[in-house]
Amino acid sequence: MQIAKWASRSGKHSVTLFKTEHGFKYSGNACGGYLEAETRLQAVKELQIKVDSGFFQPDANVLPMERLDSHLCSICRRTHGYEVVHACE
Repeated sequence: MQIAKWASRSGKHSVTLFKTEHGFKYSGNACGGYLEAETRLQAVKELQIKVDSGFFQPDANVLPMERLDSHLCSICRRTHGYEVVHACE
């Protein structure tokens, strides 16, 4: 199950956090792995630290990735893509 996603402003670079039967896993542009987290909140925080370090972007990209969350339609209650979640929320 997909939990969270981060992407560069252009959308060219991204990383997605998943919950699997084996734990929390991330997958991005030519990378992936498992996290040591035991809870969903710990997994999001652990991956946010990696994202903030620039781990998933080339050195030339100076703008940080933004966290995206799936957007649930208020009419049909289905997911229709992603919207930016700002740090203050």
